Amino acid sequence: MKKYFFFFFIAISLIFLSQSVFANNTQSEKKFSFEVGAGIRSISNDLYKDVYDSPGTVISFDFGYRVVKQVEIFAHTDYFKKDGKLTLTEEDTTLKLIPIEFGVRYLFNVGKTGRIVPYIGLGGGFYSIKETNVIGDFNESKAGFLLEGGIKFYIVKSFFLDLKLKDVILKYEDTKLGGSVVLGGIGISF
Repeated sequence: MKKYFFFFFIAISLIFLSQSVFANNTQSEKKFSFEVGAGIRSISNDLYKDVYDSPGTVISFDFGYRVVKQVEIFAHTDYFKKDGKLTLTEEDTTLKLIPIEFGVRYLFNVGKTGRIVPYIGLGGGFYSIKETNVIGDFNESKAGFLLEGGIKFYIVKSFFLDLKLKDVILKYEDTKLGGSVVLGGIGISF
């Protein structure tokens, strides 16, 4: 179901693109953006759901640089920590996931003011995975991929709100550690 939301964002973005290819975007002069956000991460592994019960909170930071009018490269990191109970012994366990992601976003022009900016993006990253419990410590870094879609709402000239849905593809041996991330944030363009 979550993947349908992601594809919904892409479809809406493409509709906006087809209606406003030649629109004048006033945000295009701004080259840099910085954003702080929070959200929810859901891991797509059934064993995760048994041990950690529910999605967890994410704190995120995003830096963007607009290379050309509608293309932005970005660096993103966030912090995810979730406590749970082992399935057999009911002992405490903690999972931490810290990604460092890089990618590219395509920004769509909508209207003449440029206050609403839908985007889609893709990229890759390195994901630090750490699980600590009585059985032992697991500490590994793996490469993964991401797809994202979102909408930036410019409140005033340089300040914006961002709503984003991201799908992460991350695998360790036969275990899927990727999943969906829903983020909301506030940022500044300069």
